Amino acid sequence: MKDHSWLDVLTDGKMFRNWLALFANFWFSLAYFIFIVGGFALALSLSVVIIGIPLLLFMLATTRTIAALDRRLMAEILGVTPPTDFDDVDTRGANLGERLGMYLGSLATWRSAAYLLVKFPLGIASLFASLLILVPLAVEVLLLAPLTIDLHMLTP
Repeated sequence: MKDHSWLDVLTDGKMFRNWLALFANFWFSLAYFIFIVGGFALALSLSVVIIGIPLLLFMLATTRTIAALDRRLMAEILGVTPPTDFDDVDTRGANLGERLGMYLGSLATWRSAAYLLVKFPLGIASLFASLLILVPLAVEVLLLAPLTIDLHMLTP
């Protein structure tokens, strides 16, 4: 096992991946928030017309998919194992009304919607945090990066 120095944090890339995840969290959460709020508003407003019900079904299914995709994406950026997806709906062979009932009655659907909606205020906080630590991060890298260079001038 190799001894790690406290300066290795500058060269292993984890610090930059963490900052990227913090910065990207806002932009992803903004897109999710616009899509979820706009999509559900459109689907619910059109539910008095027949086209709103399939659109509501689409939004419920897409909410679950986007939440699972976001969990995997953030896990990949951070370099950790993603949490397991919990899928409690089997829509094979079900008609439109049954599918709508399955998605509306699923706890995973509502957890996914809450996850994506709560992600937006946290995304705003993460944007401010990422911009706030950007200057100290840059100064740290510029000051300490030369210390990580091994010139191999003295070898045993």
